[in-house]
Amino acid sequence: MAILAPTAEKLVQLGANLEITAEAKYLAPTVEKIIQIAKSTGAHITVHADNYLAPSLIKFAEIGGNRVTIKI
Repeated sequence: MAILAPTAEKLVQLGANLEITAEAKYLAPTVEKIIQIAKSTGAHITVHADNYLAPSLIKFAEIGGNRVTIKI
């Protein structure tokens, strides 16, 4: 069961590392926000590529750098 985006954002603010699966069905802007939070807190985000187009995946990497793993 996926959690709602505000809960994911709060967890990352607290420093938790997250894996965002395809089942979460978060829109790309939501994932971008989560990645921005992770970058500021030192958390790590893994994103499953299934639900996102290449331009979104590239943007995730640009925003998060080494704080993001894209699972293909």
